[in-house]
Amino acid sequence: YAGSAHFDLNEFDTHYPTLSGWIDYDIDNQTLLRARYGAGHAWVDYESFVTSQNALLSLFRSWGEPGESEFYAGWDWADFHFDRPFVAQGTGVAGSLCPGVGAPVPPTAAPCSPPGIDTQSALDRDGDGVRVGIEHRYDVDTRGGDFLRELTLRGGYGYERYWSAGTEYDYQGHIFSLGLEADLPWRLSLDLSGAFVHRPFEHASVYPAPPVVAGRQYFLQSDERRDLVFQAGAVLERPINRWLDACVRYQFVGTDSNVVVFEYDRHVVGAYLTLNF
Repeated sequence: YAGSAHFDLNEFDTHYPTLSGWIDYDIDNQTLLRARYGAGHAWVDYESFVTSQNALLSLFRSWGEPGESEFYAGWDWADFHFDRPFVAQGTGVAGSLCPGVGAPVPPTAAPCSPPGIDTQSALDRDGDGVRVGIEHRYDVDTRGGDFLRELTLRGGYGYERYWSAGTEYDYQGHIFSLGLEADLPWRLSLDLSGAFVHRPFEHASVYPAPPVVAGRQYFLQSDERRDLVFQAGAVLERPINRWLDACVRYQFVGTDSNVVVFEYDRHVVGAYLTLNF
């Protein structure tokens, strides 16, 4: 869910089965090449939402004591199946009555867009994307420590570009990420992650700038859309026995956007059991 709807979302059911496979090739004892392909289909509230495909080519290189780096390049494809809303076009004067709406204006009358704005077409999110980046991992020497048994630090940068069929979702992005993995006492393992994404879009949004008044033409923002995304996550895991692991997870996503409908915060908390074969 990307926050692109004019309502408060209280709850929804999502089913997103995916299938992926990969093949590894050892170039030498310090270099590994991996090719991966995946596909999936999602339903939201039991209605078809999106079909996706992705491919990723990664090169892993061990530098010895300085750590290990991953260089990657990927492709993503998405075909969205949800209905896009039809919005009538106004007369060209912001705040004026929409065509077919008379005074007094019913509170349920739909607002209208400026003339020449095909909202239904602009919101077509289908498209292709590419991404490239690097992530480096470094093992910290924790010998002699009573609390930290092992500690790995990681950090990376990624660039993404998405071309959508409609103008609303054409963007590029710069991703900066940090994280750590730690082995703790009592066979606990901890993973902390954080990321910042600067995502400038290629076009101004077709979503209205507030206020939106029933039955009247709304304003559009002239500046190109710009999203700043903040992400954080924590995973605490412990093996129960040889074939079963238990963990608790927390994930936060916060978006600061100059388009109101794309501003949202999301918190996900869960407990999980993993079967090992």
